[in-house]
Amino acid sequence: MLKKFFVRKKQRKAFQVFSSVAGIVLLEVLLAIAVFSLSLTFLIHSLAQSYRATVYSRDYSKAIYISDNYMSRIFARGSIEQDKQEEGDFPDPFEEFHYALQSAQSANESVGERLNEFLFEVSWMLGGRKRSFSMQGFVFNAT
Repeated sequence: MLKKFFVRKKQRKAFQVFSSVAGIVLLEVLLAIAVFSLSLTFLIHSLAQSYRATVYSRDYSKAIYISDNYMSRIFARGSIEQDKQEEGDFPDPFEEFHYALQSAQSANESVGERLNEFLFEVSWMLGGRKRSFSMQGFVFNAT
C-alpha cells in the first residue's frame, strides 16, 4: 500500500511538471504569434506605402512628359499669343490629366513688350486629392 502511495505521488509530480512545461510552451507560442503578427502588419504597411509612392511617381513622370511635349510644340512655333488662357484634357492614354495654360506680357519692362510669361499646369486626381505639376517660363509674342 505504501508503494502505491509513492507511485501516485510521483505521477502527480510528473503531471505538475508536465502542466507547467505545457503552460510555458503555450506562452511561447502565443508570444511568437504576437511577434509574427506585428511583423506582418509592419511589412504590409511598408508594401502599401511603397505601392502608393510608385503610383505617385508614375503619374508625376507622366505629367512631366506631357508638359514637356506640350511646351516643345509651343517652343517649336517660337511664339505664344499674349493673354492666352486655355484649358483642356489630354487624349488617350493620358485622359486622366487636365491642363491649363496662361500667358501674359512679361512684367519686366527691360525685356520689352515682345516677351510673354507663361504658366502651364498639368493636374490629375490621385487618391481623392488633386495633384499637379506646373512649368513657368518665357516665350516671344506671336506676331
